Amino acid sequence: RALCSALSLFPACRLHKKRALLTMSLIARLPFVVPALLAVVHADVRAPLGDAIAANLDAAVAKMVAAGRPEAEARLLPILEALPRGAGGRFGAPAVRYALHQDLTRSYGWHLRGLDPAGGTWNSSSLSDIAALRRLPAAVRAAISRRSADGFDAGDVAALAAALEVVVREEARRQLQQIFSKLGLSETAPVSAEQAFLAVEAYMTSLLLNEDVQGLTKASLLEKHSAMGEVYPMWPQMRSFVRSEFGRQVQGDQVSFQQAASVVNAIGSNFGGWQKEHICTDLTKSLAEIEEPGTGRVLLTDFYKAAVQDGKWQFQESEAYLRQLGALDETISGSPRVIIPNWVQGRSNCVGSSAFHDVCCVSACGQRLATLERALATPAATPEAVEAALPSSSVDAVLRSRLRAIAAAHGGRVPIYGRLFAQWLHHVYPHECSYPHRSGTTNPVNIFEVDEAGVASEEAMKTVASRTHRRSAPAHSAPWSTEEEELLAEPTAMASRPMAFAAVHSAVLLAAFATMALGLARRTLRGASRHLSGEAAKAQKPQAARRRDRRIDTGLEV
Repeated sequence: RALCSALSLFPACRLHKKRALLTMSLIARLPFVVPALLAVVHADVRAPLGDAIAANLDAAVAKMVAAGRPEAEARLLPILEALPRGAGGRFGAPAVRYALHQDLTRSYGWHLRGLDPAGGTWNSSSLSDIAALRRLPAAVRAAISRRSADGFDAGDVAALAAALEVVVREEARRQLQQIFSKLGLSETAPVSAEQAFLAVEAYMTSLLLNEDVQGLTKASLLEKHSAMGEVYPMWPQMRSFVRSEFGRQVQGDQVSFQQAASVVNAIGSNFGGWQKEHICTDLTKSLAEIEEPGTGRVLLTDFYKAAVQDGKWQFQESEAYLRQLGALDETISGSPRVIIPNWVQGRSNCVGSSAFHDVCCVSACGQRLATLERALATPAATPEAVEAALPSSSVDAVLRSRLRAIAAAHGGRVPIYGRLFAQWLHHVYPHECSYPHRSGTTNPVNIFEVDEAGVASEEAMKTVASRTHRRSAPAHSAPWSTEEEELLAEPTAMASRPMAFAAVHSAVLLAAFATMALGLARRTLRGASRHLSGEAAKAQKPQAARRRDRRIDTGLEV
């Protein structure tokens, strides 16, 4: 106002008073405009992720995500209460990956591609690497990416878990649709129960063989289905499982596509638990009978001997593949040993695979860790609190001493998500909890990804099985390494990003406004100068030229 008042004293500046007022008005409002614009910039980040999912998905799919969210929230609650948080109580991307992985493996035995760390750390890749997310619209993926920098709240994690679950289930539905089409079955009219059961069994065939039905003909699909008894020795038990799920979902002789899809959906929910009960538990018992007592380890010679002499057809992984899986303990030179939980819960025993996930046994150790998370509800606890959360008979004097040593190295508290504690759990539950290798030293993949290289030849197994070892030799204990690794490091980098993000945008916006304001001020002064210097000349110009000059002079005011 002072400047404009001053300008009004000079006739030469009166024409530019409006421009000066605009310039001063912008400068005066700068402290209020910048925060408002920053609020707009961050609005999509602060808005719940569930809103972005609902707004960008097909209405039917969005409804399924919304319906699954309450259950996901209930499952995730004890996990999230124990996980480390960053700024504002938000979770960083590594913690979110861990929570999602634990939720899906504990609930269904699902190992999603790109979500499982696969021998790396939880921060070794981003959420955008999850294969199932590629089925979501770009706007949803962009919202997830932004939250990876700004942090997720509990509702965001639950919404993401529900969305991933729907994507996996919709992929199974898509496979069933293609099977119906290949078999010439209608999706709109009911089919016989026999035809529907064949379609569901064909879906199970594709899941077990990791086959994309789209590339199969009707003849090849039926051929693969009829050969399952020879390809997979447990096919009769698998058929019983499928028939049981079919009977729970279908009543009567006529079956709609929706009913058949509900059977496939139930299989997706219960298959991991069925594997644990009928496959993994039996495998663990078989290995425990020939283990080195109390170590959770079986000599490789005994492992192959059980395959060659006792008909244990499951014990056929090659030595190189066992090493890649992280199931081979080679700490004792010349005496490689198979680590029971690493092998049982390894990717070679995942029975069922799709484009987005492998279906494996529901982890018994996951349930142990879930009990700890509910009891502790913190990412670090005292040794006494940890012991109180476990059965007293599980922890002997040596393990108590080691637990206190872990705490002493971390200021008196045990990091629940550290490598040393995972190793401690392996010693407490050597048949249930996997031995945690250092990140980057293993690369567990499904047997379909290594093909024949993952299976040992009969000759190689016989050669190893023929090696002799003294039964009277002292039993080796499970190794104990003092190397720590923060599996879920505090998301300090994430915590600093929102402030840095705001600072950068504030600086950019301030610079933009300052540049605009200064430009207007310069144009105001230049216009005033031209007005003074050209006053006499303009009096001599034709009227048309005056209108042209006025138009040029005032054009920037628009």
